Amino acid sequence: MNYLQSILSLDATSFAGGTSAAAGADVSGNDRSVELRLADGLATETETAATFVAVCASISNALSVACATRHLSARALLTYAVPDMPMLAAALPRLIDGYALSSLFAPSQEFLARNSLVQRMSRAFAREIAGWPQDRTVELSSLQDAWAHACEAMLALRAELVNVRLNLAAETNNPEARTAHRRLSSLLSAAANGGYPCVERGGTVVIPGWAERRRHPRQYIDINIEICIFDRLFAAHTFDASSGGLGIDELPIAFLQLARQGDAISFTLPGGHMLRGSIAWIAGAAAGITLTEPLAPHDPILAV
Repeated sequence: MNYLQSILSLDATSFAGGTSAAAGADVSGNDRSVELRLADGLATETETAATFVAVCASISNALSVACATRHLSARALLTYAVPDMPMLAAALPRLIDGYALSSLFAPSQEFLARNSLVQRMSRAFAREIAGWPQDRTVELSSLQDAWAHACEAMLALRAELVNVRLNLAAETNNPEARTAHRRLSSLLSAAANGGYPCVERGGTVVIPGWAERRRHPRQYIDINIEICIFDRLFAAHTFDASSGGLGIDELPIAFLQLARQGDAISFTLPGGHMLRGSIAWIAGAAAGITLTEPLAPHDPILAV
C-alpha cells in the first residue's frame, strides 16, 4: 500500500502554488519517473485483468457451443472472475491531472464501468441458469454481448497504455513484452468476435501464461475435497488435475482471507488420501496448487 500511495502522490513542487502541469508542458525527470512508474504498474495490473477478461468472454461464448460444454458450467464465470484492480481505481484522480496520463482516464473509466456491469450479470446468470426459464433476468446472448464490450474496452485501455509508455520512456525495445501484448490482444479480439480461444473443445478452461508454464497435461475432474491451511480445515472443490498440480475452486471467504501465494497447504481426498503442496496462484474463489510430490501416472485422482 505504501508503494501505491507513493506513485499516486502528486508532486509537491508542481502543486504548491495551486497549479498543475499542463499537457505538453516541460516537466522534471522526477515527474516523468513518477508517471512512468504508475504507467508500468497499471500495465502489469491490466495485463492480469485482461487475461481473465479473455477467459470469461471465452467461457460465455463457449456456453452456447455443444462441443465445448461437456464439462463446462456457468459457474466457471465465477471461478475465473476478473480480479479487482485497486491500482487503476485509485489512480483515476491522478489520471485526470497527470500531464502524460490524462489520456488514460476515459478508457480506464469505460473499462471499470463495463467490468462492473458484466461481473454482476455473470453472477446473476450463474445463479439463475439452474432455475426455471421464467426466472431469468440475464440471457446468454446478453451476457455474451456484455463480455464482448468488456473485451473491446480492455483492448482500448491496453492500447492507450502502450502509447503512454512509449511517450514516457526512451527504452521501449522489449520484443518479449511486445509479443505478450500482441498475443493477449489477439485473445481479446477473438473473444470479442464470438470465439472461445481460452476454452478447449472438451470444455477445459486454459489460462494463458499460466497454462504455458505447465509441465504436465491437465484433465477435468469433479470431486469435493477438504483443505488444510494454518491448521484450519475448509471444504472446497477440485476441477482439474495433473501429475504436478491441482486446480481448486468454491473456496470459502474465510480461506481466501488467510491464504497467500506460496503458502503451504494439504488436502484430503475422498477415501482419506492426503496430498501436500503450495499455492501457485489465487484468482477470485479459485486457486492453483503445485504438489510437493508429483502424482503417479495411475494415481486414482487422475482416473476420476
